[in-house]
Amino acid sequence: MARFRIVMLAFAWMAGWVAARGAVFDVGGDDNPDAGLPYDIRAEKLGSARGGNLLTAEGNVYIRQGRQVITAGYVEVNRETDELYARDRVVFVRWDGTVWKGPELRYNFKTGAGDFGKFLLYRDPYYLHGAGFTMVSRDRIEIRDVVLTTCEGDVFASSKSSPSARP
Repeated sequence: MARFRIVMLAFAWMAGWVAARGAVFDVGGDDNPDAGLPYDIRAEKLGSARGGNLLTAEGNVYIRQGRQVITAGYVEVNRETDELYARDRVVFVRWDGTVWKGPELRYNFKTGAGDFGKFLLYRDPYYLHGAGFTMVSRDRIEIRDVVLTTCEGDVFASSKSSPSARP
C-alpha cells in the first residue's frame, strides 16, 4: 500500500543532502479516495455565482469533502474544476491525516496540485515550516526556506534548516 511519505523527506533532509533552491521532491502518495464526493460547506455567509458553479463562503468557514477538512476566514470553490482558494487562518487536513496551516491556499481536489505559500505542515512526529510550499501534483512538492523540527512553535529545541533539500 503506497502512502504519503513526507517522513522519507525528513530522513533524507536530516542526513544532510542539500540541493539548489526550489528542489522538487517525489513524496509518493495514494490517489485521493475522497475526490468527487460532495462538499459540506458551513459559514456565516454563503453565496454563489456562475450558475452555482462558484461557491463562496465567508466567516468561520468549514468545508468537508469526505475525510478532507478546510477551515478559513474566506473560501471560494469552483465546482466545475474542484479548485479551491482559501485565505485567513487556513487549516487543511488532507484525507490521509496530513495537516497544513498557512495564510492562504490554492488547491485542486481532483489533481492534488496546490500552493500554500508560507506554511506549517504537520505529519506526526515532524513539523515542516517554510516560505513556500507548492504541490506540483499529489505526488510531488516544491519547498523553499524550510525548517524541519519536532517542535510546533517558532522556538525550536532541535531542528534542521536549509534553503532547500532533496533526497
